[in-house]
Amino acid sequence: LQHLRRATYLIEQEQTTLEKFVFDYKTQTSAIRRLVPEILVRIFECLEEDSSAAGSSKRISLAPVIMSQVCSAWRWLAHSTPHLWARISL
Repeated sequence: LQHLRRATYLIEQEQTTLEKFVFDYKTQTSAIRRLVPEILVRIFECLEEDSSAAGSSKRISLAPVIMSQVCSAWRWLAHSTPHLWARISL
């Protein structure tokens, strides 16, 4: 009986590991991650334009900051796109 409990425990641990692997794989292959950088930059630009248009002239556009906090790839892309950071309305 103890042997079966141990085998069940090991199988459950393996199942948990595999479920995490599947989740990570699905995350890495999601549609947003397959977009080319140029499209993502354009999306960032649209977000910046929308936030500037929606707020008053004293509002600072936080779109580049927010986008750079999503993941390391987006952070790299936002930080390597200088025109996203060129205008701050005070």
